[in-house]
Amino acid sequence: MQKLTLNYYDASDGPRIVLFGALNAPFDALQALFKRLIQSDQPIEFHNEPFIQSPAGIQVVASRCKRSSTSQGVTHSKSGRGETFQWRLTAEDWDDVSELMDSLLRSPTGCHQYLTRHAHDDAIVVVSKGEDEYIRNTNKH
Repeated sequence: MQKLTLNYYDASDGPRIVLFGALNAPFDALQALFKRLIQSDQPIEFHNEPFIQSPAGIQVVASRCKRSSTSQGVTHSKSGRGETFQWRLTAEDWDDVSELMDSLLRSPTGCHQYLTRHAHDDAIVVVSKGEDEYIRNTNKH
């Protein structure tokens, strides 16, 4: 079974979390995960999803929060287990992230999509479909 790879590296414009895979990788399952976050009160651990592998031990825990929450966005911490990220958005924001996946899913060629837009995020989240550039960059970490 094809899997998406979850990784992290320091890009020239700042820290970057990247989910990448071949053209036929299960990007639709990733979109379904974002749709689950619209409804669910339970956090989802990306690194434990069956269609995602994290060879470098990167952990991303995503959850839904209320609009009034001050802890929205991506926060980073480092522990003995490696790089850990919390990604907290409102239901409306998870819906927006899910919709951002539409063009990537339709594309028959390699492409990428930025999923974060908050200046205060500790990392940029990018999904890359069929782009070798991300594979090369994440192997540097």
